[in-house]
Amino acid sequence: AINRMGNAFIDLGKFDEALDCFNKAISLEKYNIDFLLNKGVVLMELGKFEEAVDSFNQVLLRSPDNEDAFFLKEECLENF
Repeated sequence: AINRMGNAFIDLGKFDEALDCFNKAISLEKYNIDFLLNKGVVLMELGKFEEAVDSFNQVLLRSPDNEDAFFLKEECLENF
């Protein structure tokens, strides 16, 4: 439910609130790749590319074939 709330905040452009939701969701399930991926997306929207890369790296450690994490990580690296 917290993850869905975070996605709703993204849709509303409320990225700080979305980040709070994803951090809370990760505190409950710290290895959930969906939560980590969503957190990375929000960090990108906030211009925090280095932190976003960290989030995508955590996804890739658990799911090396995750194309979304790979693509988004590459996009972040272009913005450093």
